[in-house]
Amino acid sequence: MPEDDTNTSIEDIPILPFRPLPPKRSSESNQEKEIENINEIIKNQPDLKIKELWSELRDNDDPLEKIQICGKIIDSDKSNLDVQRILMNCYLTLGKVVNAEKKLKEIETLHGNTVTFYFAKGDFLKHTKKIPESIEWYLKALVKSPNDDKILHNLGNAYDANREFEKALECYQEELKIDDKDYIALTGKGIALSDLKKYEEAIKCYEEALKIKPDYVYALNNKGNVLSDLKKYEEAIKCYEEALKIKPDYHTALKNKGDALSDLKKYEEAIKCYDDVLKIKPDYHTALKNKGIALSDLKKYEEAIKCYEEALKIMPDYVYALKNKGNALYNLKKYEEAIKCYEEALKIKPDDVRAINNKGDALYNLKKYEEAIKCYDDVLQIKPDYHTALKNKGDALSDLKKYEEAIKCYDDVLQIKPDYHTALKNKGDALSDLKKYEEAIKCYEEALRIKPNDPITYNKIAWNLALRTNFLKSLEYVNKAIALESNEDFIWHTKGYALMNLERFQEALDCFDASLSCNKKFRLSLEDKSILLYKIGMFEESKKWALLTLEYYPDNKKMTELLESIKEKLSK
Repeated sequence: MPEDDTNTSIEDIPILPFRPLPPKRSSESNQEKEIENINEIIKNQPDLKIKELWSELRDNDDPLEKIQICGKIIDSDKSNLDVQRILMNCYLTLGKVVNAEKKLKEIETLHGNTVTFYFAKGDFLKHTKKIPESIEWYLKALVKSPNDDKILHNLGNAYDANREFEKALECYQEELKIDDKDYIALTGKGIALSDLKKYEEAIKCYEEALKIKPDYVYALNNKGNVLSDLKKYEEAIKCYEEALKIKPDYHTALKNKGDALSDLKKYEEAIKCYDDVLKIKPDYHTALKNKGIALSDLKKYEEAIKCYEEALKIMPDYVYALKNKGNALYNLKKYEEAIKCYEEALKIKPDDVRAINNKGDALYNLKKYEEAIKCYDDVLQIKPDYHTALKNKGDALSDLKKYEEAIKCYDDVLQIKPDYHTALKNKGDALSDLKKYEEAIKCYEEALRIKPNDPITYNKIAWNLALRTNFLKSLEYVNKAIALESNEDFIWHTKGYALMNLERFQEALDCFDASLSCNKKFRLSLEDKSILLYKIGMFEESKKWALLTLEYYPDNKKMTELLESIKEKLSK
């Protein structure tokens, strides 16, 4: 469920669809490095026919066609190790791991103790997600060839994938010692700096790369990503658009532009970008998932679910799609189905705190408070400072009437995040339920200092003042709430309750009617209107409203007793 505050008596926190940071696309820099390597081979190749084949290989993006070209080069030059490694990488790109492994074994058989084999082995392991092992093989290759910029670059990418960002940065810096005008290495350095959250330094690297090669779309795209990280979405969009002018079918930049538009809440424009991406690359599961998120933001949950399901057809273990499908089902109040999605996600990633928390939220909405608390406790075991789960645990404890324990949770939340106004309000609610109205009011006032124009908080103060019989002061606060939000059932009820106790009966009735026009089933207004009508001697009207209340709430003892009193009055 989205991580957004919603106004209920004890506010639960739906969890916003999870959108991971835009990919840095280190694999794209690998491709550029390979092109650079091929250009060097072409320059040194004396055979005109083979030179033409290498040029054809360099200019082709289709891995199937590249495999055919590699075959032709091998027919002419069986001893060339570079083409063997490129052929292996083409198989990996196509997901043909068995073919790639077979090719790797051929390289090992012919050239087992060479830099090319070590390098190829590193590429194979990196592509098959065995990152630590790939690092070992790149390091072996580097021992044999310490000044090979290609090895340094791929080693940097592997360190980056292993989240060893300082080591990645060292690799790119070593690469730049070989050639300080290497725009690909500058882009790699920018990626590492960005991962280290040194955003301004990263931007300088991308700008240096673009001075050397102004049409380098990967530097433009990554500069856009850093600007997005800095929440400078308009500037990021300009970078993506510059990249798309140079390379109109650059689906990564188009997807990232969609993400930036989504962050600007321009969801329709974002969806248009994702649709354009999917025309270029129909199996791009990230674009499908992000389109689903944008549709969810537009509350088009059924359409969003279709996107997540399409993404899951392409990548069945796609945790983000499973979680966001769960979120959409949650928003459709299909809590049981949502739980199934979160559980599927947790089979793949058991320590995913958002999925566990979201499952807890769905259980909470099914009133399975004990089970929800178990989920929140599981989250807190993994991430003790996860304030959302701690607040949600407090809400569940409150619903179990364990107010003291709930207050302890809210206090722990406020230790982690002192400006979390929802936790302050909910702590106030728990104190109010304990009839500690003065302490509750202090919590609400603190919440107002954080979020000054919150009508719900003004109303909570007004309600607690009314419960303390300070009806005139209550009216002062409830009028502030109405000025901010005039279409809220509980706010009008609070005003009606204060006016009724000040014996301003007609005004009170008008307020109860206003409350019921917002929500015809609002229990407190139905009850108090029935009681007020009884109090002013309008017994038949009172009876009518008491019966209506019982129609909605059959177990309402207060109205059953009122009907007995009305019966007595009417019989005299």
